[in-house]
Amino acid sequence: MIKRKQFSINGKMVFITGASGGLGEQLAYECAKQHAGLILVARREEVLQQVANTCQQWTNQPVYYYACDLSNATEVELLLEKIQSIDVDVVINNAGRGYLKQTIELSKEEIEEMLQLNLYTLIQITQHYLSKFMKKKSGMFVQIASQAGKTATPKTSVYSASKFGVLGYSNALRLELKEQGIHVMTVNPGPIATQFFEKAEPTGKYLASVSKYVLTSEEVARKIVQGMKLQKREVNVPYSMNFAAKLNFCFPKIGDFSILKLFNKK
Repeated sequence: MIKRKQFSINGKMVFITGASGGLGEQLAYECAKQHAGLILVARREEVLQQVANTCQQWTNQPVYYYACDLSNATEVELLLEKIQSIDVDVVINNAGRGYLKQTIELSKEEIEEMLQLNLYTLIQITQHYLSKFMKKKSGMFVQIASQAGKTATPKTSVYSASKFGVLGYSNALRLELKEQGIHVMTVNPGPIATQFFEKAEPTGKYLASVSKYVLTSEEVARKIVQGMKLQKREVNVPYSMNFAAKLNFCFPKIGDFSILKLFNKK
């Protein structure tokens, strides 16, 4: 069994998806402050450029940025081919999309978008870098899942399905790579106050109903980078939601009753 030492991203190249705002943007800043090089990917090129310029103030390593529709598998493949000469050490699969609706209200396009971006794109990027990491017997995957991947709640059916998939895929991958010098860390945040919810649930009722659990992207980014340094198996925030997920696993009937009472206000 490989004995892991504290991991440093100083001088490492970190690939981050969904880096133009929210958690991805804050992860870029936190990694830059640790003097990492960066590859930032998202759809909004102008915003990405601003994020890259800010990052460059903190790191003396290269900072690259690429506009890409990550929900389009062909565009993702072309991007990965374009940057294949850049040696990447850490992949942070952060990009995601959610629609908080009753299952019957979800359109075919919304279902496909969530499954494609949240799960398939994550697998596509991970598979691309997996062979590269195995050749050099080093590397780290940071997979941004969700507390919704541990506990499904009303109006999150497909979103939860995609995040359950991320956890299943990543947990299996961690076991496969245990002796390869490659670390896989999953991140399971509760609701984060970002632009994600402007599209996921425009009325704002969801955030209001779970206000005591809402996190800031800055605090989550700091905990993720700290988890990377310690090579944690998982980062779970907030503690209260993760504790509730464990209770739900042990006592599912009570969990169903509590979840309906707390989360059926969305």
